[in-house]
Amino acid sequence: MLRRGLGRLPGFRYASSILDQPEVRFVYHASKYLLLVTLGYHITVEYFVDVAPAWGISMLPTMASYGENVVISKWFRRGRGLRVGDLVSFRHPINMRESAVKRILGMPGDFVAVGGARGNGLGGEGAGGDMLQVPAGHCWIVGDNLTYSRDSRIYGALPLGLVTGKVLGVEAVIDDEVD
Repeated sequence: MLRRGLGRLPGFRYASSILDQPEVRFVYHASKYLLLVTLGYHITVEYFVDVAPAWGISMLPTMASYGENVVISKWFRRGRGLRVGDLVSFRHPINMRESAVKRILGMPGDFVAVGGARGNGLGGEGAGGDMLQVPAGHCWIVGDNLTYSRDSRIYGALPLGLVTGKVLGVEAVIDDEVD
């Protein structure tokens, strides 16, 4: 015959009695808060805002070659709400493990000058070269330091799906180390 409500079995420790121990309670609560903080950090960095170090000379003089961080808004990822002239962060189309920052020169449907006598890809007087219409779902990006920038002039129009956000600001990192 089965008995309902066996009650507590002798010698068996139940969860409520384990959590009554102070050491176990501390580990439980610390783990719970660590999980919440980690989850909050991930959601903030992935979907709202991120601060990342920037280095390289392709964006001189707008950004220094090293020692600056960029504040990136993730609201603009995948090209949402971007305009010509905005600085964007994107996953590099040649090496997907790298991120880069460049300026938008053309949005879908815009015409941009490529090549030309100066080879800067920006058009202007005496530039010559061909005009290219930026395809749907893409943007044309260039670095501010045209001589030393790998950008759309090399790998073509950037798919908007690679855009990870818009640069809202640049902050200088103070280096206390003196050589």
